[in-house]
Amino acid sequence: MNKAEAFTSIRAIKLFTAALTLICLVAIVGVALFITRSISKPIHLITNSLNLNADHVFTPRLR
Repeated sequence: MNKAEAFTSIRAIKLFTAALTLICLVAIVGVALFITRSISKPIHLITNSLNLNADHVFTPRLR
């Protein structure tokens, strides 16, 4: 095996590692966004509901 063949294998391994790292990062970001939205969506719904009820309770009555 000469030097060129050895470096060809090393380049292939580096490219594979870089591609795998990029795929994993994209997957991690996707999962993180999914989890974040699944947690924050019910909180926003509850907050909006409480604000709506508070507006009805604390709205002054006109006579």
